[in-house]
Amino acid sequence: MNIVLFQDAINYICKIHRIIKLSKGHGLLVGDGGSGRHCLTKLAAYIAEYDIFQVELHKSYKLREFREDVKKWSMQCGMKNRQGVFLFSDNEIVQESFMEDINNILTVGEIPNLFSPKDDLPVIREKVRKDYIAEKKLTKDSRIHDEELNEFFYGRVQANFHLMICMSKTGDGLKNYTRMFPGLVNNTTCIWYLPWPSEALVEVAHQYLHSIKVAPKEEEASDYIENLHNGLAKFCGTTHTYVFNLASKLYEELKRTYYVTPTIYIDLVNGY
Repeated sequence: MNIVLFQDAINYICKIHRIIKLSKGHGLLVGDGGSGRHCLTKLAAYIAEYDIFQVELHKSYKLREFREDVKKWSMQCGMKNRQGVFLFSDNEIVQESFMEDINNILTVGEIPNLFSPKDDLPVIREKVRKDYIAEKKLTKDSRIHDEELNEFFYGRVQANFHLMICMSKTGDGLKNYTRMFPGLVNNTTCIWYLPWPSEALVEVAHQYLHSIKVAPKEEEASDYIENLHNGLAKFCGTTHTYVFNLASKLYEELKRTYYVTPTIYIDLVNGY
């Protein structure tokens, strides 16, 4: 996707980058529907050189598959000591139990009984033993308890595994989830995505309309195209703002919601 980095977008990227660079840093991104929150989070993770984790939904994707994905990513963050960002959206909540696990990660730092004591933990302890000895400056013959290695692994996971949760402010989903799962509020940094300012609308429209090349004469091409682009970009921005204001007036008078999102605006420009 082509991203136009207007000032607000750059500010959001900086905020997300600051969150994921913190140990145990998690974020709650609230805004209208669209791909902006995902794109900016991926760009911030790329700048930080972090891995991006996302679920791939299919018909049989349930709690078991969700926990298997989280286990795989947690082992990558804990055993390999790699930083990663789990990008999760509210439209991926197939079962409410997903949010219970998300809340456990935010509040406790782990999902209870995610790792099998017989199958998973012995392999994990063997993988992190060398790093534990190096960090604690121990000798190879030092006696190390299993609980110490488990705690070392979980500490790594909590420090390296970052959750970025995208929620829509429309409907009752955000209100209900924040009431039922307090970790969404208490253990995250909330970033509220505001409507695009007029300068951003014009800048985005100008970028998309840049490919239009129409001129009556070749010698007038440069000036004509520049004036055409500027006029069309301002017109698109003004139209979107006008529709947004009408939608707000519609809700005030008739209590009917009409959603005017950045995706609709981009479709307007592309349609032209």
